[in-house]
Amino acid sequence: PLQLLDHPLVHNTARMTFGEYLLNDLTVFSVPPAEDKMLACTTSWHRDCPTTLPDGVPAHLWFLFALDNFRSDNGATWVVPGTHIHDTGILGAPWQPLDSSAFPGAVQLLIDAGDLAIMDARTIHSSGTNRSARARRMLNLGIIHPTMRSRIRADHRSIIGSEILQRCTERVQRMFGVPPREPTGEAACSDPVSIEED
Repeated sequence: PLQLLDHPLVHNTARMTFGEYLLNDLTVFSVPPAEDKMLACTTSWHRDCPTTLPDGVPAHLWFLFALDNFRSDNGATWVVPGTHIHDTGILGAPWQPLDSSAFPGAVQLLIDAGDLAIMDARTIHSSGTNRSARARRMLNLGIIHPTMRSRIRADHRSIIGSEILQRCTERVQRMFGVPPREPTGEAACSDPVSIEED
């Protein structure tokens, strides 16, 4: 997971989109087989964050790391292209039942295990119905603009711990909200940084 937190595509995309950015969410999401009672929680059209910042900048980006193949039979995520910039009236709640006729332009995200998909959190999307015998899993990495700091519900720095965070690169530390280092000389660039728990 630490290597994924430092994935260059994550940081390059976040920097180009936001400038400065923060970690908002890091979770493993699992879509169980259809006979599982949890299915009712995973089949609905929604937006995760409908907020648009000045100049049309999104407030939230998802980086979706596929831990399993995404296929039509195991409930690959459905997305509706273009809905991140068009007002459709769906703001995120209440979630609406999965109905392919509601969004004729919806497409399934068919990717392989190990692939990374990037999604604007304003995009209307839904899990598909998993008709296979196994759960479909992905690692969700949510990155937000610093002005959306209040959306952060978990103390990620405490969860990961200062010892592990010290081993992370500076850009990962900054993503966790650690203030940037202020080197006083050439030698200071290689000095270890002290991470204090909040």
